[in-house]
Amino acid sequence: MERKRPSFSTSSFRSIQEAFKTIRRSFTFKAILEGTHNPKDEHLVQALRDLLLSSGQLPDKFDDYHTLLRFLRMKGFDVMKAKESFLNMLKWRDEFGVDAIVKDFKYDEYETVKKLYPHGFHGVDRNGRPVYIERVGMADLIAMLNVTTIDRYVKYHISEQEKTLNLRFPACSLAAKSHIASITTILDVKGVGLSNFSKPARELFTGIQKIDSNYYPDEFSFQEFNSTNASSYELNARAHALRQENMADEFAALEFCLSESKTV
Repeated sequence: MERKRPSFSTSSFRSIQEAFKTIRRSFTFKAILEGTHNPKDEHLVQALRDLLLSSGQLPDKFDDYHTLLRFLRMKGFDVMKAKESFLNMLKWRDEFGVDAIVKDFKYDEYETVKKLYPHGFHGVDRNGRPVYIERVGMADLIAMLNVTTIDRYVKYHISEQEKTLNLRFPACSLAAKSHIASITTILDVKGVGLSNFSKPARELFTGIQKIDSNYYPDEFSFQEFNSTNASSYELNARAHALRQENMADEFAALEFCLSESKTV
């Protein structure tokens, strides 16, 4: 008999985040999160770290090898340009109130938005990366912007990015026993046309793309674009084949960090 997946409330993310603080103290988990370092990159990461530390501009929460490496990659391993981008990220977080969004923001219209713009996380792929699916061709973004605002959707998106960095990636790393720091994205573009995107909708997603590329670089490294000829049935079949069922039992609670009950 199939075991019923436990139900979690949104507040459970905070409980799981607290649990991670304990788990992170273990040597094994620290080693998993560190992953393997490319010797060619290490001296550049250290150079960027030293540069930021010397000016007192490296907060503890971002004093992380892979975080610094993402900004170096974004700028072609130019240390000075990576520093500038990193500081721009810190400034943006402060001005936009990202920490407050993570702590306090509630997206009460989520269920309605989800019906008008089908999207969400759906298990992991064969390499243990979280899988994110968007059914762009089924989106009614004009209607969506009648039930939410651009500002609120952007805050929702940011809160999801923070969950991915702080919960989904560590959960996937722990389950896969290897460092996970990117997402497999599947876009179902069947039926996409200009009618899907009003001017406000285009402005919304242009803004989100800018946020992702500037402040959350190198997360969407592995993208798979679903053929316009593929049916929704085929997309579902491919998603279910991504071996979500192979997650270890002891990580059932952590699996919530990946899916948040967001089947698409």
